[in-house]
Amino acid sequence: MKNSNILHSSWLYAVATLVPALLGMLSISIFTRIFNAYEFGEYSLALNTSVFLSTLLVQWIQQSTQKYRPIYTRENKIDEFNGNLLKVLSQVSGVFLVVAVISYMVLKGFISIGSYYFL
Repeated sequence: MKNSNILHSSWLYAVATLVPALLGMLSISIFTRIFNAYEFGEYSLALNTSVFLSTLLVQWIQQSTQKYRPIYTRENKIDEFNGNLLKVLSQVSGVFLVVAVISYMVLKGFISIGSYYFL
């Protein structure tokens, strides 16, 4: 029973890892035909920046949520947990938005992806 569970989990992990990698390879071949080198570079820089920032902003709260949500559910305190989570996400989003707007206003003349940055 235990080995089949590990095998099943390993299979799911492999699929979840390989599918995005294959889609990434496919999208590169499509985008390099659509964009010239300069446009593709701008697109890649904007995409990688947004992926980095979303990972930075979301992964820490995702891990905490996965760890503590079941505990709060067992103790029938899920409404308290959800309220605290909403407060934290609102505060982090607000701070990030303010920093992003100020950074855009300061950096728009210095970076070539200024038109992508704010989006």
